[in-house]
Amino acid sequence: MDLIPDGSAEERSRLKEQRKQQATEHSYALPGSPEALKAKLEAASARVRKLEREKSNALRREKRAKNNMQALLEELKEKNLINEELKDKLECYSDLPVHLLSKQGVEYTKAQRDFALTLHLHGPKAYHYLRDTLHIHLPHPSSLQRWLALDARPGLNKMMLDMLERRRQEDEDKYGCVTLMLDAMSIKKHVQHDPQTQTMLGYVDMGDRLNETDLATEALVFMVVSLAAQTLNNSVAVALRTLQDLDYAEFRDSEATSEFIKK
Repeated sequence: MDLIPDGSAEERSRLKEQRKQQATEHSYALPGSPEALKAKLEAASARVRKLEREKSNALRREKRAKNNMQALLEELKEKNLINEELKDKLECYSDLPVHLLSKQGVEYTKAQRDFALTLHLHGPKAYHYLRDTLHIHLPHPSSLQRWLALDARPGLNKMMLDMLERRRQEDEDKYGCVTLMLDAMSIKKHVQHDPQTQTMLGYVDMGDRLNETDLATEALVFMVVSLAAQTLNNSVAVALRTLQDLDYAEFRDSEATSEFIKK
């Protein structure tokens, strides 16, 4: 109970007003009535709920950003795990939903397979970062190898020749002119059993399926390569023209090739 000294009514009113003002100047002061205290508590609770909603919305926005392939590509670029060229190559997969990759037991779509194969081929460090650090359910490298299983037996690879023919039909200018390249590498004499084919490997094999008894000492690789698909610069054309001017027999008919490279 407030004790107000004797005096005029005006003086008593002034003192009450001063005390009321002093009480409201301090935010930590409790209201004078339960109703006011309840109202203040409800206002504080509403403020807390608003802040919690804002925090939750911010977390959801961050999660959606991480679930966007474009955001992942930007992160890989910032960490120098991919270069600008590879980032541009993967831009066509920017709309790929990342959350679909996290569903184990679901078969990968063609787009997901193509993305995984492209990234693993050109950026293996980035691939392992997404798979092992961010725990994105990308295919295991063994699965990628299984998808890319090729007939690597000696001889002509008909599948690759058929693919080159399809490319030529699609783009005659780019795949119509090819060159045959040869590479050789010495190998150690060694014989081992192949459990898949139940055969012994290590003998001379020319791809004609004839049984040889001599051990192989060299591996020969012949490649059909599109000239237009190669990044041949002007210096190669200059070198060909120089060798032609020096009358090297092997380069007498290389004028058309040097002109093609200059284009």
